[in-house]
Amino acid sequence: MSEIEIPKEFEDKVFLTNSEVLFILKHKNERMINEQNETQTAKEGQIKTMEYLKEFDNFHTKEAVTGFRNTGLDLEPYELVYLANLAPETYDEAISLIPSLKNYDDEKITSILDSLSKYMNKNQDEYLDN
Repeated sequence: MSEIEIPKEFEDKVFLTNSEVLFILKHKNERMINEQNETQTAKEGQIKTMEYLKEFDNFHTKEAVTGFRNTGLDLEPYELVYLANLAPETYDEAISLIPSLKNYDDEKITSILDSLSKYMNKNQDEYLDN
């Protein structure tokens, strides 16, 4: 299996999870409603994007996504985002989806996956309670 190659133009960029993009769009949408200066096409595109992202939103709160990000500080940013977006449940699933994770200790990846599950489950319980 080949390694994931990140194009050079993305090497110094910030990688965002689906949840983080959704938070940004929600904020922009609230601002857009208040300002009423966006075109109808832009509004429709943003709404469709938000609906899509909601389908794959693993973290419903900023605290949950921030907490998860802080557990994988040793990983490359893109690896952490892939884990957050793909949400593999096992070590084997994680390395099959993100081959570069083989470069890390098995226990480190398993610990990060445990944290991912914790933040997703904790987050889901809080989200359902509201």
